Amino acid sequence: MSLHESLIRSTISANKEILAERACIEGATKLGKMLKSLDDMTLGVVNTQPVSAVLRNTAIYPPFPHELAGGHSIQESDLIPRCLSAIDVFCQLEGSGKWPDAPAAYSKMKAALGVQLAQSLKSTYGIDAHASEKFVDVLFEGFAYRIILFSERDVAAVQKKAKSVGWSVISPEENIPLRQDHQGLISSLVAAHPSFKNCCRLSKLWVNRQCLGNHIREEAVELVCAAAYTTHVDIGTQCPASSSAGFMAFLDIIANHPWDVQPLLLDRSIAEEAGRLMIRLRAVGRAPAMFIVTGKRNEGDTVNCVGWTQDKPSKAVMFRARALAKKAIKIMHRYILGSARDGSTHSLPEMVFSHPMKDYEVLIRLRKDALDNMVNQNRFAAESESGERVSIKATLLPEESKYCRAVLSGIPRTLIENKGAKAIRKDLLIGFNATEIFATLLEEKYGPVAITCVDILGGNTIGLKIKPKFLAPHEYNPDYSCPIFDPMDIGQNKVAINFEAFAQDILSVGAGFVDSVDIQTQ
Repeated sequence: MSLHESLIRSTISANKEILAERACIEGATKLGKMLKSLDDMTLGVVNTQPVSAVLRNTAIYPPFPHELAGGHSIQESDLIPRCLSAIDVFCQLEGSGKWPDAPAAYSKMKAALGVQLAQSLKSTYGIDAHASEKFVDVLFEGFAYRIILFSERDVAAVQKKAKSVGWSVISPEENIPLRQDHQGLISSLVAAHPSFKNCCRLSKLWVNRQCLGNHIREEAVELVCAAAYTTHVDIGTQCPASSSAGFMAFLDIIANHPWDVQPLLLDRSIAEEAGRLMIRLRAVGRAPAMFIVTGKRNEGDTVNCVGWTQDKPSKAVMFRARALAKKAIKIMHRYILGSARDGSTHSLPEMVFSHPMKDYEVLIRLRKDALDNMVNQNRFAAESESGERVSIKATLLPEESKYCRAVLSGIPRTLIENKGAKAIRKDLLIGFNATEIFATLLEEKYGPVAITCVDILGGNTIGLKIKPKFLAPHEYNPDYSCPIFDPMDIGQNKVAINFEAFAQDILSVGAGFVDSVDIQTQ
């Protein structure tokens, strides 16, 4: 059984996956033409550019057309998903000298143009669009396209800020030039190498199944795959001819690249300059653990570390990623040689993509009936576990349980038939990933004490890895506000983790969303 089997969801055929991706790309192209044809805007639309993974053919699982967004559903279920993936599309406005100088006023003016754009789409084409402070969500042909307005002034402002305070303080999600360059780079590699697309998908799937999806951005994974097809190809040899070979090259880079002393380059001509940059950043303690440099945007620009890894992963997470990659490489080598098949009941995807959850001191089990991502489950186990644990179950009032299940699990078809699609459409949640949001809450509250690891793609278990310092009695720090510590000896300022109190606190934070908390006993 090949690795590609893992890219197929358990309830959806491969053909439907392809049709969904194609429909999404075609919808974005049509919408772009409509936006540029609007003639009743104060400032017209000059250009549109997709900046989402599905629109560069590297999404692990493309979103499906949604009935309430004007599409024809390809899923057979009594429940229609309530949560839609947001597909980002940049929309460049005409230049103007009348923009206000104050940043706050400029943002308000751009938001007003977003309202005008939503109204224009509704009146001209009858498309359902909703404007907010930072973007416009458009429901078109079954998908939710998130239109992000910008002008030349936004690009200039980002570059000016980078020169004064450095690129590291600019969020990559708000860095327009970074996202534009990344889209162009990855799209060109997809067009040049037929196997690159599935190499990215396999690599991202592996990262998520190892519960590292909340630590390593998918753009960073794509850049490592890009290095496997460009700068890490040995002289005299060819780049990976298959996606499986590309995936192995990805694992090899993660496991064996000297991340501590050498940046990962996508342009060999800037090797010397990139090395000096890494030395400067390490001297001031600002060098990222995953140091990637793509190249210069324009001739004469200075080399900068790619923003997708500026704040994560941490050194501890990168150390774990390297260890897991080495383990996966050994499994694949043994399987290729045939030694792993003798007497084994597990397939290659099961062995490569399964994850040992026994490594975590605390496991948080989420309610499957309250999750919106269970459609992304594939046919292979995402975790393996051993070791004894004590499970503490959540206790909810009936109305609390019903409310959470109703919000996230889906919309019954009978309800749509009774109330009508128009009345129900306003209840859709666009760009809402409950698992990812909950993992962020855990990181904010327990970040000093534990590392939160989760498969944000389709997992229903969150692992908490307690930092070594806190596994033994330690000095009390009042900055750690979470109420999970018990004092040790009277008169000493030492505390230890009370795991039962820890579990109860987690159940309180995730009330209605968490089913149980399992604590390791040995």
